[in-house]
Amino acid sequence: MGTPERRPAPSPAEQPGPAREGRRPGGALAARVALVASVFAGTLASVWLFPRGSAGQFVAVHGPAQMALVLGALAAFGVLLAMELRTPTLPRRAVVALGILLALGTALAPSRDSADIGAYLFYGRILTVYHANPYLVAPAAFPHDPFFSGVAPLWRHQPALYGPLFVGVSAAVAASPLGASSSATALAFQLIEALAVAAALLLLSRRVRSSAPLVLVGLNPLIAAVAVNGGHPDPLVGLAVLGGVLLAERDRPVAAGLALGAGALLKVTALFPAVAIALWLWRRRGPRPAAASLGAAGLLGLGGTLAARAGGALTGRVMSGLTAHYSPWLAPVWTAAFVSGRGAERILHIPGWYHGHLQTLAMLATLALAALLTLPRLGEESPAPAAGAAGLATMLMGAWVLPWYVGLPLPVLALEPRSRAARAGLAVGALTLVGYVAQSAVHAGLHILAGNAVMFATSALGLALAIALAVRPAPPGASFRSAWTTWTRAPATGAPSPSRGSS
Repeated sequence: MGTPERRPAPSPAEQPGPAREGRRPGGALAARVALVASVFAGTLASVWLFPRGSAGQFVAVHGPAQMALVLGALAAFGVLLAMELRTPTLPRRAVVALGILLALGTALAPSRDSADIGAYLFYGRILTVYHANPYLVAPAAFPHDPFFSGVAPLWRHQPALYGPLFVGVSAAVAASPLGASSSATALAFQLIEALAVAAALLLLSRRVRSSAPLVLVGLNPLIAAVAVNGGHPDPLVGLAVLGGVLLAERDRPVAAGLALGAGALLKVTALFPAVAIALWLWRRRGPRPAAASLGAAGLLGLGGTLAARAGGALTGRVMSGLTAHYSPWLAPVWTAAFVSGRGAERILHIPGWYHGHLQTLAMLATLALAALLTLPRLGEESPAPAAGAAGLATMLMGAWVLPWYVGLPLPVLALEPRSRAARAGLAVGALTLVGYVAQSAVHAGLHILAGNAVMFATSALGLALAIALAVRPAPPGASFRSAWTTWTRAPATGAPSPSRGSS
């Protein structure tokens, strides 16, 4: 007979209790309905009512109006989430349905980030039309291609940066009838991400007992208006990481590793949660499950990526001194440009040692922060806090920081919606989005340096706030030093976890 399936007990945030679960006052429900309507109105209006920019960003002339809509939607979402965390009232099935509807509503709107989708499509065309390796050949090698003008100048000399699975998806879209039209291509990528959000909501609904985690993902403007509408792969990566966490909870380390490896084949940053989950398995189950999970993730994710790149660099070749856009790593560059009076148009292309080694510095800093946030959480009954914290580190210290990156850690952080890490993820995502929108408004009347400074200021504030929220060890009473020593101790292999109640 097989061993019974072990699942972690639901956190206090997921246990509404008999009295709270059945009590749904009419006034409280009406307030939540109004907030949901505000989230829908602000999110959908921000992507449907304004034309897109040539660079895929918000159009400068509409910046203030769009920023007001985005801020209004974020504020309504924040109030709604706080209310549901305090007293779960909305039915879970209704929240799942509303989340899917919102994702589809933003997926059907014209893409705000058409330039990024243009690059995705072109990498697929390099593979299917020109039979070349998109990791070794940049779009600029085919300037006469009819879709070349849809690739932003920033990416025309840059080979593919995403994993081979995402490049394979791009190739499939390029080879399909949808690949004949830029608008149809954008719709294909947007629908793929909307389906990823829907799948994540369905998985979460089977795992949690409260509506708050579903609100955090399904009614989040950061996910719908930015990640889904932009066709970015981050929700798809977040789905893979969520699947890996749920499989690890059920003592299926190899399947968990394969799910995480698939995430790494989409975007290599999924390897950070993969390592965190392997450490959690080592601490809770023993070295063999940890080795099985990490081995499966590494062989599929890292091995597949290196094989597809034909021996090229893991993270891709950085384009002629291009540095971290919208990232705290730009602080020294901005400061030097401001003090020296150098042209702001060269702010992203200042040569020198700093830019030449920026990717390495960012990777080392991300590893250090991931360890700082992850190790104290390895004693939790679920790997979700550790995996979410590791994913959060890639948002905070990565060489690139953009608002749609929240699509990776948020589905996992939603399993513990009251945690400091979940609040940190929401804080840095919201601040980065505000800066991303405000930047184009500043560009309308001021120097480009001022616009970039707005983006950097919000990113830096988000970084500081997120570290302050997330660095506190969990559970209470634990410490970084104690976590470092306890996870290496031989655990009681196979020690049962408290069983979870039915959803």
